[in-house]
Amino acid sequence: MKVNRGKKHENLGIDFDFLTMGEVKISMIPYTQEIIKEFPEELRKSMATPVADYLFQVRDKAKAKKLPEEQGMIFHHTTAVVCNGKSQKGYSDCHGIPNHCSQGARQG
Repeated sequence: MKVNRGKKHENLGIDFDFLTMGEVKISMIPYTQEIIKEFPEELRKSMATPVADYLFQVRDKAKAKKLPEEQGMIFHHTTAVVCNGKSQKGYSDCHGIPNHCSQGARQG
């Protein structure tokens, strides 16, 4: 356990700023920038929101294609980093991700 004192704190990739009395500013911008910088593929476009109707639809097994091994490893690593923040828990905090990851691993 670690005790932090002061008006600025960082925990699991989240910055907490208590400099203004009665307010807290919460940010993940530096952490998110680090993830984008370390991602090995070019990110060509941005979206207003990651939510889309097709996001949690699983393809029919007959139409499913497995990602190439290197791309699959990158996907799983980045997903784990995003879900777990900087924690060392070893499990995902994103409840939909384990199902998605296992679906991707089984497809072929």
